Amino acid sequence: MAHSPGLVASHLTLQQRLLLEHFLGCRGIPLACGRVIAVLYGSDWDGGPEDAPAAARMHIVRLRQRLKPHGIDILTIGIGRGAQGWMVEPEHYERLRDLMRSLPDIDVELARWRATWRTTEQRP
Repeated sequence: MAHSPGLVASHLTLQQRLLLEHFLGCRGIPLACGRVIAVLYGSDWDGGPEDAPAAARMHIVRLRQRLKPHGIDILTIGIGRGAQGWMVEPEHYERLRDLMRSLPDIDVELARWRATWRTTEQRP
């Protein structure tokens, strides 16, 4: 049984939401691993984790788990660690679009995150 879209909203991280926005914007075009890393860590002052490609793959795994109950699949383009990127199953874009419309405005969420980040920021 599929979960309601409202339920998934509370389980999506800001990074997952940003990835989904990029998947929607790249309909039919795979997001390369480098692009996923840029979405996830491009604004990090330290450039993100040491093994950013592995971290990007883990984000995709977790995102797949969140989307599966909604009948939305993320395809891997390429094989294993040599994957060239990921894309949403073309037949599932309408479901993803509907799911994203049901979520609170990402600009509001991003502003909240930035405010929290600025108050807890630890720069060298």
